[in-house]
Amino acid sequence: MKKLIVSAAAILALTTFSFAADLSTESGIDITGKYLGIDIGARSSGMANAVAARSYGPEAIFGNPANTMANPGRNAILVSHNSWLADTFQETAAYVRGFKDIGTFGAAISYFNQGVIEAYKLDSLGNPVKIDDITPYALVVKANWSQLIVKEFMCGANIGYSMESIGDYSSHTLGVDLGIKYMPEEVRGLSFGLAARNIGINFDGYKLYRDLILGAGYKMYIEKEHMLNFGGDIGILYDSSFKISEELKASIGAEYVYNKMYSLRLGYQIDRTNSDGLTGLRAGAGIVYEQFNIDYAFEPYGDMGAAHKISLGMEF
Repeated sequence: MKKLIVSAAAILALTTFSFAADLSTESGIDITGKYLGIDIGARSSGMANAVAARSYGPEAIFGNPANTMANPGRNAILVSHNSWLADTFQETAAYVRGFKDIGTFGAAISYFNQGVIEAYKLDSLGNPVKIDDITPYALVVKANWSQLIVKEFMCGANIGYSMESIGDYSSHTLGVDLGIKYMPEEVRGLSFGLAARNIGINFDGYKLYRDLILGAGYKMYIEKEHMLNFGGDIGILYDSSFKISEELKASIGAEYVYNKMYSLRLGYQIDRTNSDGLTGLRAGAGIVYEQFNIDYAFEPYGDMGAAHKISLGMEF
């Protein structure tokens, strides 16, 4: 990378939020590419990002790749906007289609923009000189496959490409996500999920953000018009040397659906930002009309601000 320094505000953004071309420490492990840990769908976010067992459709490509299963001949599309912290934002588009006998195939692309940052370079005397502003960004592309392999068990996999850029410097890497889902017939509505995400080559020697999540979910109907959906995840962060972070990832969420049309969601996710104020709470709502759906999620991060996600989907 060229001799490049950023303003105090930029340094704060890169070290506090750590979602662009930066290196950060998570309880003893040094990792980069933390934007890979942001869940993209508003439905999952409203349930505190409990995605291992209860995500589905295109949204599940970034959660558990085994959960994308679609009926043969059926298509689903999702576009999602994430208005994140400090003028950063994320745009995502995903698609899945079911095929008879060979499973479900899908693809997704997600773009993360960290806003405009003032940039400087050092002159011959070592003094900072203002240059053009820079816009750090990251791009993730995933190809998905999922299939019912044996009775009650589904499996799935993603092949992914990730790229991050800051100024004139960029990094590229390939990775794999693997997932399974188990739905025991003895207990209707119960499911379990396991996903290992971002298994791959490091960014120019820096250790990539990787996690392993285990989750459980339960769906139940109260009469015909009322449905309750529960989900919970627990997970770990680790690096390419299999050194595990001391901090666990954990979330729990619930969803109420009326008449298969109107949804309310609430959850709690362990917050690791060390912010003051309201953190960890997740909430959301959604509505389905014929083959269309729209979902919204609210994620507060205390004095750092709040994230707002909105997703639009269609099944046909």
